[in-house]
Amino acid sequence: MHIAREQRKEHSSGSPQPTRHRSPRAATGHGAHTQTLTMKQIERRYNGEWVLIVNPVVDKLTRVVRGELAYHSKDRDEVDRVALERRDQHVALLHVGPPPKDLVVVF
Repeated sequence: MHIAREQRKEHSSGSPQPTRHRSPRAATGHGAHTQTLTMKQIERRYNGEWVLIVNPVVDKLTRVVRGELAYHSKDRDEVDRVALERRDQHVALLHVGPPPKDLVVVF
């Protein structure tokens, strides 16, 4: 299951444009990373974990194709905490592999 979140800002033309922002704040600790990976690489390495991807590149269906892996953990709250601390503008927070048993999705 992929849950992507993106922030956009208004461009001078009036149409929304993706923002690109690299935060100087790097996450530290066990799950901290700063390397660009494809989703296939992320899926192979971090199956069953939540991943924080900075500056994700998405396809026409808004599926993440690649991005900078900033953090990973089996604990969603930990990944959320790191995402809030980093304050990056363009991120994707994804669970790799089958959804956790305790995940509730509301549409």
